[in-house]
Amino acid sequence: MTILIIIGLIVFFTYFGGNNVPDILVKNKKILLGILLGLFIGLFIGSSDIIEGKTNTDICLQYQYGKNDKPKVCLSNINTFMNEYKNEIRKYLLNKNPNCEDFINENLIVGYIALPDHQIKFFNSIENAIKTDDKDNNKPETLGDTGKNTIKEWVNMSTIKENRSHTYMGYGYKNPPQPNSPQINVALSDNVSSTNAAQWGNFMKGIISYNFIYDQAQKCNPTWMHWGTSGQCMPESSVNTSDYGRGTDHGEEIKQLYSADEECKLS
Repeated sequence: MTILIIIGLIVFFTYFGGNNVPDILVKNKKILLGILLGLFIGLFIGSSDIIEGKTNTDICLQYQYGKNDKPKVCLSNINTFMNEYKNEIRKYLLNKNPNCEDFINENLIVGYIALPDHQIKFFNSIENAIKTDDKDNNKPETLGDTGKNTIKEWVNMSTIKENRSHTYMGYGYKNPPQPNSPQINVALSDNVSSTNAAQWGNFMKGIISYNFIYDQAQKCNPTWMHWGTSGQCMPESSVNTSDYGRGTDHGEEIKQLYSADEECKLS
C-alpha cells in the first residue's frame, strides 16, 4: 500500500504540477499512470502481498505446546522441507513399484503425524536445521547439509516399518491403490487388525499436509500463529483441525489416507 500511495502522488504531481514537473516525468507520465493502474487492480486480484514486497511464503509461524519458548519457522521453510521429503518418498515408492508412477504422482500425500508432540518434533527439526545451515534464514528455499540430513532421517523413520511407531513423519495415498486397500488413518476400534496396527504405527493417527498448514496460516492475524494452544488460529492436531489427521478424536468424517505399502493394481 505504501508503494501504491507514493506512485499515486507522483502521478498526481506529473499531471497537475504544471511547470514544476521535470521533463522526464512529463515524457513518461502514461507509463507511470499504467503502473499505478496495474498496482491498483492488483489489490483486487490478490496481489497486495507482492505490492508490499512480501509473498505468502514469507509468513512466519510461532508455535508452542507446553513450553515457554516460542520458536519460529516460515512457510517457505516448511514448503522446502515438505517438498524434498515428498520427492524422496516418491523415489522410494517408485523404486518399489515402477509401474505406478502416474498413480503415485497423483495420490501421494506427505506430512507430519497429527498429534501435538509430533508437531513439535517436526517444527523443531526444521528450526534446528535452519540455525545450523542458514542462521539468518536468507535462503529459505535451499536445503543445507543439516537440512538434507534431516530429510534422510525423516525418510528412514517413515519407510522402515519397525520405526513407524516412533516416527513423526508419515505418508499415504488419497485414493486406494487397489480396490480393497485399507484406510490407515482410522481408530483401532474400526476393525483394524493388530498386525496392521503394528505395520502402520503412528501412520494410523493421520498426517497434517503442507496445504493445511498454508491454509491455516492465511487465517492468522497478523502473521503469527500458536500451535497447540487453545484460542489461537490452529489448536492442537485432531480430526477437527487437520486434513488427513485422525489425531486424538474418533468417529468423525476425515479425508481418507490409504496405505502406500502395496502395489497399485487399478483396472
